[in-house]
Amino acid sequence: FFFQAEDGIRDTELWLEFRRVLFRSAKEATFIEKDFTAEKILRNNLKELGIENKTTVINENISSYLPKIKKKFNIFFFDPPYADNSYTENIEKIKKLSLYEKNHLIIVHREKKTNDGLEKILNIMFIKNYGRSNVIFGVLN
Repeated sequence: FFFQAEDGIRDTELWLEFRRVLFRSAKEATFIEKDFTAEKILRNNLKELGIENKTTVINENISSYLPKIKKKFNIFFFDPPYADNSYTENIEKIKKLSLYEKNHLIIVHREKKTNDGLEKILNIMFIKNYGRSNVIFGVLN
């Protein structure tokens, strides 16, 4: 999902808490989810959190949706399936289409064993380990 945060600002319970914290400072968020069932669950979760008025949910493949975006974001969060590393192409597309603000952050949730070559497209600031998962924080290089 992508955030437009206010200036200055795979453990299910961990990610729910992470999203709650981010939403406290976010003025809006756009979720792009291609799976219809996951999109329905996402909409229900946003409603339960009481933040559906701050969100846009798009049921489409991210690759085909990115060129349609007409604004810039400053926080991008990627949580792709572990076997899928095509998300790196979408990060490159975000850069090519200039969909990011100067002060931006890209967060990627991956399994520790995964090596997607993120250092080729991101300046990695730090990595947090949570069990068998890594959460990678970086900016486009």
